[in-house]
Amino acid sequence: MDDLTKKQGKGTLSSKKTKSSEGRETIMIPKHRFDCVSFCLKETKQSLLEKSLENDIARVEIVELKIALLKSKAETVLALHRAKNLKAVLALIDFDVLSLQDGVVVGLDQQIEKIKEENEYLFGQMEETNYVLVPVKANDALNKSITDYVTKRRKLK
Repeated sequence: MDDLTKKQGKGTLSSKKTKSSEGRETIMIPKHRFDCVSFCLKETKQSLLEKSLENDIARVEIVELKIALLKSKAETVLALHRAKNLKAVLALIDFDVLSLQDGVVVGLDQQIEKIKEENEYLFGQMEETNYVLVPVKANDALNKSITDYVTKRRKLK
């Protein structure tokens, strides 16, 4: 307001004290001063509305990004659990209950275990494969075919 006073001069912004018909003292301000304050108020309200809208949009984007992150992490975990149909299993997961703490999805394992119990057909069997090293002789056919394969792959690279 002081800047406004400097620009327009003290005399134009001064108010007048008058007495009303009831005997109370009232302060009268010039119309241009009222219009200026009213205009500033309208601009401030408009600016606040715009900032509020931008803030709401940012909040919605943050929520959408969190949901996308939760879904991608859930897809990774489901792949590790050998889900046959990711879309079907993702539809059964309640993402409102899940939360993300230190890069780990809290509550996902419990939901996957519950889904596995109820819908076994959606998951493949977790088979443990044990590999056994068998010694082979230098002139053995299996050893020769493996060494041929490896040397051909090295030449291609």
